[in-house]
Amino acid sequence: MGYRTIGVSDEAYETLSRWKRNSRSFSNAILKLDAELRKKRNIMKFAGIWSAETAEKVERLIKEEREHAEAEARKRANIVR
Repeated sequence: MGYRTIGVSDEAYETLSRWKRNSRSFSNAILKLDAELRKKRNIMKFAGIWSAETAEKVERLIKEEREHAEAEARKRANIVR
């Protein structure tokens, strides 16, 4: 394995240090960060896959479920009081 010396700003160093946590090296932290970014990018392949009609139905169902969950939470909160 080869090694390189790179310059980073203090802010970049602190950010990378947070990612490093219990990793044994900054290399591992960089690879872990790269893996996380790749996961997030992969989800973009699904963008636009639903028709407008399907997207509207899903959005409506999510809204209904949220409203139901909020109503249930309010009921439970009143019972607890």
